[in-house]
This record gives sequence, C-alpha cells and structure tokens, in this order.
Amino acid sequence: MKKVAFIIPPTVELLDLAGPVQVFTEAKFYGYEIDIEFFNYQEEPVSTCGLGFGKLPNFTKAKLKEGDLFSSQEWIKIISGASLSERKGNSLNG
Repeated sequence: MKKVAFIIPPTVELLDLAGPVQVFTEAKFYGYEIDIEFFNYQEEPVSTCGLGFGKLPNFTKAKLKEGDLFSSQEWIKIISGASLSERKGNSLNG
C-alpha cells in the first residue's frame, strides 16, 4: 500500500493543507489504497490562524518506501494552485 506523508511546517495556512489532504482522502474513499500520515517539521506546529496540531511525530520518523509520496510546504502550495511565478528563488523557476 502506498503512503502519503504530510510534513506540517512550523506555520501553515489551513486551506493550503486541507486541499491536498482532501484529494487523497477522496481517493481513499473511492478505493485507492493509500495510507495518509502526518508529521511535524518542528515541535508544535500551528496554523497561521493560531490553531495547533497537537502531538505529531517528527518527519525523521516517517518510514517511506519507493513510490510513496511526501509533502513539503512548497508541494502543498503547488497542489493548492500557487503559480510558479509566486515562488521566487525556487529552482523550478530556472
């Protein structure tokens, strides 16, 4: 079974996380065999509106294998629709 590991950055916009998570939750609902896991990047991540995420294991504890997916803050932005031009200084911009 494939796994998607979401690594929650120190601060995150709730919608930037909720959209990608919903995509994989729906895929699971429709029969795609996938495990969804959450990890923190630093202790006690919070959303930009102040909502905390509770205790999550550190991303170094993620046990991923070939074919699994993981998120980073940039990956979350790409899925959420941020354009490449909004991501200055990123190697994807050339």
